[in-house]
Amino acid sequence: PPSPPSPLSSQLSQLHAQLWALAEGPSLAAAFDGRALLAPLLRGQVREEPSARLVENAALLYAAASRTAHPAAIAAAVRAALDRVLIAEGYPDDPGKLHAVAEARPCGSYRRGKTSSGDVDVLICRRDGRAWSGLLAQLLASMEAGGIETAHLSAPNKEVTATSGAVQSYRGIIKLPGYPVQRRLDLKVYPAEEYAYALLYFTGSDHFNRSMRAYAKNKGYSLSDHGLVMAHKVGANNVVRGLLNLRPAQTEQEIFAALGLDWREPIDRNCEVKPLPEAGGEGTLRVC
Repeated sequence: PPSPPSPLSSQLSQLHAQLWALAEGPSLAAAFDGRALLAPLLRGQVREEPSARLVENAALLYAAASRTAHPAAIAAAVRAALDRVLIAEGYPDDPGKLHAVAEARPCGSYRRGKTSSGDVDVLICRRDGRAWSGLLAQLLASMEAGGIETAHLSAPNKEVTATSGAVQSYRGIIKLPGYPVQRRLDLKVYPAEEYAYALLYFTGSDHFNRSMRAYAKNKGYSLSDHGLVMAHKVGANNVVRGLLNLRPAQTEQEIFAALGLDWREPIDRNCEVKPLPEAGGEGTLRVC
């Protein structure tokens, strides 16, 4: 008769089932990491007895996954708070209309499809043309009213937001209801005319961003989260940058096309940029 499963194998199977169950909740990323770790063992691809350390690591992974809010859950909470702010302004309680007025999108490694992330970055843009001074203070108040605990890092006391030009930003630590573990949160509000550039910048990766900026620099431009401007060197160390955005863009695709670069989905941005051969890398800036 077949030998009964060992205690370690039984523990492993139980943890595997728990990690699979987490995939139905907000901790999908951590659950995926656990499945990748455990599934080969359960399929019999590893014949030797699983080590106690492996079971221990899986248990720690399960505990962390069940205690930490996934970026998608945090972004959804920010979106709900943003909707409450808009409804208070008089907009109808209609998700489709509210999402057309303002966008809130998680960026960083989460948007690039990574299974784990440290800080959670949420980029916000208002598209109805109305001024939005003081938005972040309203948004934080709405989040706190929804049961989210906050600890401000960006400035002391009541002044919790910083403004650079038309951009508002916030740095803090939050804890969602039902999750004992806190997470770092960065909120940034960009005007509609800069949003595509900001989305490109804050999606990353850092390596991809440096590659894209270096490519633009070699073409005589300066690329940032605000736009694409002319740039030329003066002397050995100084660079003079223009003020006029050469390519107002509604989408990231338009920025790639303007520079003559091959489009890369966020999940594929852990690489160097690649010029389009048919465009000769010239892009469409000549028509600006």
